[in-house]
Amino acid sequence: MFKFFNSDDRNFKKKIISHFHGQNCEFLADHPILKTVSLDLLESFRDIHFPKAITFYVGAHRSFSGYWSKKNIRIAIQTEQFYDSSGRKLWSFDNGEVLQNIKISLKNCDVFWDLSKDNARFYEENELDTVIGGKGVFGPYVFKKNYEKMRKIINPHLVFYGTPNDRRNELIKEFKSPKVQVLKRIYGDRLNKMIDQSAGVLNLHFEEGTYTELPRVLSAYNRRRVLVSETLAAPFVSLEHYLPLDGIGLSNADKIFNNFSALVADEYNFEILLKEISF
Repeated sequence: MFKFFNSDDRNFKKKIISHFHGQNCEFLADHPILKTVSLDLLESFRDIHFPKAITFYVGAHRSFSGYWSKKNIRIAIQTEQFYDSSGRKLWSFDNGEVLQNIKISLKNCDVFWDLSKDNARFYEENELDTVIGGKGVFGPYVFKKNYEKMRKIINPHLVFYGTPNDRRNELIKEFKSPKVQVLKRIYGDRLNKMIDQSAGVLNLHFEEGTYTELPRVLSAYNRRRVLVSETLAAPFVSLEHYLPLDGIGLSNADKIFNNFSALVADEYNFEILLKEISF
């Protein structure tokens, strides 16, 4: 039985390690965004029976000093975007602390799971490809195996949440319809409730490019809400799996959501990745 972390706890918003427990697994995270990701992953893995105890370290670019001695199978989850699908470097690439923490995670983990295959070049350029070759797995395998249906829309507005910058602020300002509610510093259960009260989630890139903010995509999907987004990386296709920013209407939201669910449940559920991980 799951013992969900109370996201109203005063430590949830602090940058300290929190533990989230599931069936024969636990998640560690030290940032409220990554703690929210941990809750979403717990939801995705709810019905999975892990043959051996697993500890997931959410955010391989963060420091988990003192937590690597656990006897469980240790899976480090790398959530950052270093390259977009065209091979263009992104904002998080040139950060010495990020690179150092990733090296430590690679050294200490049993499995290193990067959510984006487009990041493979990062490990080659930093001479980490040999280690990755032995421990690394790539791909957005964060979803449930079961199909989902979109919840009935009650309030026809979208919600946006994420780190603000000039680019995102300008896009929101120019966005015409439907109305966008901007959520600031809201995480965990409170964020989920506000997504529930919306028609869908608006996804805007921090920097121009073609890539997928998978944690936000997963959060929208787990709340059974349609995604409205700038161009995402493969395998997600605009007007098939999500709605584009221009000319958006919610009349096809159910169909779009169903298409998305069919794709991820069949091809990107976590059990597919689990079969590739050698215990």
